[in-house]
Amino acid sequence: MLFRSSIFSSFYATLPVLAEIQFPVNHYNNRFFVSSGIIFQYRLNSSTKIRYRLDKKREKLKTPGDYSLPDVRYSLMARMGYRNFQVFCNYDLQPLFKKGTGPEMIPFTFGITLLRF
Repeated sequence: MLFRSSIFSSFYATLPVLAEIQFPVNHYNNRFFVSSGIIFQYRLNSSTKIRYRLDKKREKLKTPGDYSLPDVRYSLMARMGYRNFQVFCNYDLQPLFKKGTGPEMIPFTFGITLLRF
């Protein structure tokens, strides 16, 4: 058996509640904005997928489960940007895994968005 990859994924329904300030008000195309707030998330699905080769044949094994992830997550979000460029950061208010079931990790996400929807 030849191991190829292992993937852990989780799928959440997300409800962001953000307050945003934009200026200057009269120029829609050239607005600078700053927003912050809280994000509520509800876990819909989580699974692992392992891809491997067995006797020169590609195989995959997908296993759904809760993997000690909380069903509800809360995060703080801040973002700011100008036109189609945006920087953001999210900080979760609770650990990634339920207490006593995994390593004590609190997710922190940051990044750049180059296109606004």
